[in-house]
Amino acid sequence: MKQVIELLGKTVKFVHTENGHFFEEQGKVTEVLLSLSGENRIALDEKELYLLSELLELEVL
Repeated sequence: MKQVIELLGKTVKFVHTENGHFFEEQGKVTEVLLSLSGENRIALDEKELYLLSELLELEVL
């Protein structure tokens, strides 16, 4: 969990899938949503939330 919180304020890049298509996203982590169920999420530039377990090739820039 500590590693997730450390992403706040950092610029990251990752790939995610949607409807069978791959999309690359890049931006500053502006929100971290922690869940007791383990479904932690992050938001880039105060926009859409992404489920961390579904992200591919997550990289801190």
